[in-house]
Amino acid sequence: MLQKNLRLKKSKDFLIVARSGKYFKSRSIVLRLRPNKLGGMRFGFVVSRIIGGAVTRNKVKRRLRHIVREIQIEDNWDIVISARRNSKFINFAKLKIETKELLANAGVLKDE
Repeated sequence: MLQKNLRLKKSKDFLIVARSGKYFKSRSIVLRLRPNKLGGMRFGFVVSRIIGGAVTRNKVKRRLRHIVREIQIEDNWDIVISARRNSKFINFAKLKIETKELLANAGVLKDE
């Protein structure tokens, strides 16, 4: 599980990122991000009912959270990752590659 200080929780925060942030998309996910001044990164995940039932939605969220924990991302960003319909059919490895490519296109990955 992500630490509490790394999570976007309030709907106000999600709306700010959605309205004034950058937007990147792939076949399985949509990435919205916005710089913050909090000195750290925060993540939010959106998985709507279009994806499926509760079990399927939770599975997709668990996969996305795990991917985010493994990838090195620069600080000072609020990032919202939204799952698209295709995300329930894609395997974990492909989902990880897509997420990493989107974050690289956004320019928020740490240099390794």
